[in-house]
Amino acid sequence: MQSQINQVIEKLGQVCSENHLSLVTAESCTAGGIAYHLSQHPSCSFLIERGFIVYSNASKENLLDVKPATIQIHGVVSEETAVEMAQGALKNSMAHVSVATTGIGGDDMEEGRHHKGVVWIACAHISMQPIAIKKEYTGNRKEFNEKVILESFTQLLSYVNKMK
Repeated sequence: MQSQINQVIEKLGQVCSENHLSLVTAESCTAGGIAYHLSQHPSCSFLIERGFIVYSNASKENLLDVKPATIQIHGVVSEETAVEMAQGALKNSMAHVSVATTGIGGDDMEEGRHHKGVVWIACAHISMQPIAIKKEYTGNRKEFNEKVILESFTQLLSYVNKMK
């Protein structure tokens, strides 16, 4: 999994460098993992403008301007929340592109949780329509996070490639 993540990060770094793009992360379920992986690549760490770790609903609302009504009506693990997180990260940074994750993962979660294994990943750009995708993964919390991180980089690469 790590080699796949590294390959996508290298491609993302190249595209962002060519287009003079900086990134901001808004991470709930990945808790900073996306920014961490970027920081491990000397050729890509320059991309990071800042990162938000927003595990609680209050932090999503206070730091990213996610509307309380969005969480109440659609839920914290929803397309609407993910998009507001991505847009809020852009609004509260000087970055050009954002990626946001919100989900509940791992087989160590309490049984019966409605969204267990589900994640929404959203990408936004200062002048493009945001996108969001829903994924479902099995496995423990570590495996879930690795899959979400890889998918986040994959979606981000696809999104910035549309700018060419």
